Amino acid sequence: MSKKRIKVSIKTKEKEKAIETNAILEDEKIKYKENKETTVIWDYQKKTLYRETKELRLRYPLIENEITEGFIKLKEYPQEWKIKVKTKRLERKNNNIKIELEVNEDTISYCIEEIL
Repeated sequence: MSKKRIKVSIKTKEKEKAIETNAILEDEKIKYKENKETTVIWDYQKKTLYRETKELRLRYPLIENEITEGFIKLKEYPQEWKIKVKTKRLERKNNNIKIELEVNEDTISYCIEEIL
């Protein structure tokens, strides 16, 4: 397990956000807190993005240039809802990740950069 400082950038057509935070790298996964209530895990091997808050759990498996089924689960309900995710770009260089995906016709750019 190693601890790293990272910069996370998320951009949609409506907003742009960047944060610097601490992350844990372990077993080909990077895990960080986006804020007090949101935990994010990027699994390098499974190429899956997980986001979890008190209210919901989200899982996006990503394959470049393909449409995959993501899942959203509101914790107060037993079922999961499927959502189509189109991965336009999925690039990894060391611990840096660049992802561009389309969910419900909204393009999201997501970037994790290790701060050296």
